[in-house]
Amino acid sequence: MDIEEMSAYDAAREWLEDHPERVEEWTDGVGEGDGEEVRFVLEAWSDAQAATNMAAVMLEDLGYTPHLNEVAVNMMYAGLATDSADALLASWMPNQTPLFEEFDGDFVDLGPNSVGAVTGVAVPKYMDIDSFEELQDE
Repeated sequence: MDIEEMSAYDAAREWLEDHPERVEEWTDGVGEGDGEEVRFVLEAWSDAQAATNMAAVMLEDLGYTPHLNEVAVNMMYAGLATDSADALLASWMPNQTPLFEEFDGDFVDLGPNSVGAVTGVAVPKYMDIDSFEELQDE
């Protein structure tokens, strides 16, 4: 079976077109742009790709010019701190706390862009295990 790969940008555009009520909610109070550049930094993680491309599509539709720059995690924060980037939507807390604290005060924290996300190892329910050691046995 051939699976056609869709870019993160195209997937974001398609999803947002199918959910105009979300676009309205998320862009409420955002003014129209006049081509102003918005520079995003992100890691090559799928969640960062999705969130950042969705923001880029919405801003583009409002008249802004978004640019996405994939960098290493530490460079995301350094980019904000040195004003070479405008935003990042891939800050995984508390995992990135040391980086956040290193540059804290050099950028504005607008709070979480998602709530309830967790990090860790997950396995299917049918595996009936409770530890890494048991995973090794499987």
